[in-house]
Amino acid sequence: MDSFIGVVSDDFTYYFNPILTKGKKDNTYKFALARFLIDYSYNLGEEYVNTMITRGEAETIQYQIIAKSFLKYYWH
Repeated sequence: MDSFIGVVSDDFTYYFNPILTKGKKDNTYKFALARFLIDYSYNLGEEYVNTMITRGEAETIQYQIIAKSFLKYYWH
């Protein structure tokens, strides 16, 4: 399964979407975090991600961004 942040493969989408949409919702905070990570990765842009990979750099996410999205998804 080839997948990088911002460059989500069809395989990843095929296997991960059913977990979010049809999976058992015992630990809903995990789903909120997963949804944030997916949404965040889509917004990065493929060119930016490829540059980061080439340079061997990591994306840093501020806790405020995570918290805001987490609250949006967890306490809708």
